[in-house]
Amino acid sequence: MIIGKNLGDVVLIEASAADVNEEGYVKIPEDVTKIGYGAFSNCARIIEIDIPQGVTSICDNAFRNCTSLEEIKIPEGVKMIGPHAFSGCTSLEKINIPEGITWIGMSTFEDCSNLKEVNIPEGVTKIDPAAFRGCTSLKKIIIPESVTWIYACAFEECTSLKEVNISEGVTEIGISAFNRCTSLEEIKIPQSVINIREAAFYGCASLKKIIIPESVTGIHNNVFRDCDNLKEIHIKNPKLTTGIYSFDDEQLNFIYINKDGTFNLCRERNEELEKTALMTITKENKYGYKKYLYLNSKFRNNLAKATTWKNEGKVKFIPPAYTLELFPEDEFEKYYLNKNNQRWGKLVKELGFTGLEGDEKNNSLRDLMKIYYAIGGFSEDQGESERAYEYIKNYVAKTSNPNASPSEIGAEIHRRFSKINLEGPYNKDFATFFMKYYKDDPDFMCFRLKDADWDLMDPQDYLCKACNNFSAIQRAYPNRVVNTNEERALLSPRFVAEHSDIVQYEYVDEGNEELASLVGRYGYSQSQFDRIQEIYNHAKTQKDKYFISADRANEEDPVQYRLLDKDDPLGFVLGDITNCCQHIDGAADSCVDDGYTNPEAGFIVFEETIKDENGKPTGEKRILGQAYVWYDPQTKTVCFDNIEIPTKVLDQLRKKTSSVSVDMLLSAVEKSADAIMRSMNREGKHLVERVTTGEGYNDLKNSLSRKYKREVKPIALHRNYSGYSDARTAQYVLRTYDGVTKGYSDIAREEINLTQAEIQNNLGNAAQNNRNI
Repeated sequence: MIIGKNLGDVVLIEASAADVNEEGYVKIPEDVTKIGYGAFSNCARIIEIDIPQGVTSICDNAFRNCTSLEEIKIPEGVKMIGPHAFSGCTSLEKINIPEGITWIGMSTFEDCSNLKEVNIPEGVTKIDPAAFRGCTSLKKIIIPESVTWIYACAFEECTSLKEVNISEGVTEIGISAFNRCTSLEEIKIPQSVINIREAAFYGCASLKKIIIPESVTGIHNNVFRDCDNLKEIHIKNPKLTTGIYSFDDEQLNFIYINKDGTFNLCRERNEELEKTALMTITKENKYGYKKYLYLNSKFRNNLAKATTWKNEGKVKFIPPAYTLELFPEDEFEKYYLNKNNQRWGKLVKELGFTGLEGDEKNNSLRDLMKIYYAIGGFSEDQGESERAYEYIKNYVAKTSNPNASPSEIGAEIHRRFSKINLEGPYNKDFATFFMKYYKDDPDFMCFRLKDADWDLMDPQDYLCKACNNFSAIQRAYPNRVVNTNEERALLSPRFVAEHSDIVQYEYVDEGNEELASLVGRYGYSQSQFDRIQEIYNHAKTQKDKYFISADRANEEDPVQYRLLDKDDPLGFVLGDITNCCQHIDGAADSCVDDGYTNPEAGFIVFEETIKDENGKPTGEKRILGQAYVWYDPQTKTVCFDNIEIPTKVLDQLRKKTSSVSVDMLLSAVEKSADAIMRSMNREGKHLVERVTTGEGYNDLKNSLSRKYKREVKPIALHRNYSGYSDARTAQYVLRTYDGVTKGYSDIAREEINLTQAEIQNNLGNAAQNNRNI
């Protein structure tokens, strides 16, 4: 007997083999709304079943292994079909998935070996792993535009599948998605696809031709492996990178590189492609280029450039394979510039590396080029290139044995520099950093940085990581420099080693991805991030009790200001950027916590717009300073606890080498104080009498003392707060209520019942007065 369980608004059906009549027919009662987990699982007698219109859910394993089921009509009201719902229904020939279904679950129709026809409606967004795996009779599938992801093994071993229509919308074809679809002859990959994952078309033995659109940026390992009849692969993205064994290397004998950097792989010679190709690389090519062409887009593009220049008579030869593979594309022309290539060849010869053979020679040349490039050997400045040449000879190409052979020197260079990745332009600051320390101590980047078992660990060599991440460290810490007497502003070896890794966190709450990415660049540990995330989650629930608004300054001002919102993660790393102790586990740790969780506190940032060499804004900002700010309601005072300016910026201000001046910075501080006062005193409110800044460790102290009144007895007190503060000893008065509001201050005090329009008019007059000042 079919049992219906009433669960509030849902009637759930449970069943057994006894519910099937002699003809193999099952009729489900009209009041059933949900077919429960495994309700008809393993009911081998069922041939036909009638599902009523009221059913909205077919749960996991509902009809699993109903091996005699030939027909089932799923009504339009069904919104969910669970994983394995029809898997193993080996007699099922046709299925119509109703509109309203948004996903086809894992293994829903797996091993439905007699399924010949299936309709996937518009509205389905994903086809989960193994959804149709083993449907060996399925010949055609149409994937609608609403689908964005075909997951792993979705159509694996659909051996009769000949035609697949993937509509625009799919962005990723998952691992083994069409693995061993041996009858598949052709498939069109739409422009929306970005990634083709491992073994996606592995063993598609009937596939003859494939076009990879320019949208695809990655083809992973074994994608077209064992596609025995695949004769042509047309790749439209010149920067596409392929994985190991993406294609059958032994069978694709011709590679045609086109003038636009796109390329075609062919089993047999193609005369039409050959007519338009910039070059043809054959399997037997003596330079051994073929193995690089599959894996390395940098190699392909550098080879195309060098060939073009050679054909135009600009250069005399094409460099060796390792050069084409290593050199950053945007810098490649510098290989030939100012006789850089000749100087490089001379260095290789003097070190005796030309006499080495096989992998020994290849490793030595590759790794020597990495460090030579990194310290300026291929700079467009000939003086820098010559310095790098001499430095390599005198300091880098040395071992503890003065009589070392080229093999021993090469082995040492390989040990030290093999993990360097050459990406982007040569960084002069890294070259300076390297030359400053390496000459006297080749082990200057070896440290024990972990606390646990430190005495049992060998020091780790962070040199290659330092090289690879030096530019990223500089972007995160723009105010740290290679040469300075100020320790907190120094890019010391230990500091660089500590920040050479971007930390990945295990537990990141939804919505906090940007926070994790930002904090990870500054090397905070998992435990520190856990605390940061706890503070941040609390901050996002807070609303400022008092409207402390500094509004964004005019973008045309040389220095702009802004008050950070409570959900802006930048406040957690302001101390790192400005070289001060205002960060988690720093002396001013409490300021970070209070700035986020206290509705009467926050952070103000002062920054300038970065411009290119033509004076046009790049869209990026440079932080010049910041202030932790809080409000004292008893004295009606807003206090900038301190104004922190990085040492590097201070040096530039003193030497007048910056695009801004101290006066410009002070003007931005004043304008932010004015904006706070106006915003907190509008709409008939009078919350602020003055704005002050603390004296302790204030980087503008000298300028403040000359311009503003100094109060020895602090005007403002940060009440109910016992943490770090630089405003407890003395404060400078930046602005007062009368000073800002000028002519309308007395009126505003007397006429409390002014209309909104009158108040706005008075505020407008005050703003005009300020501009006239």
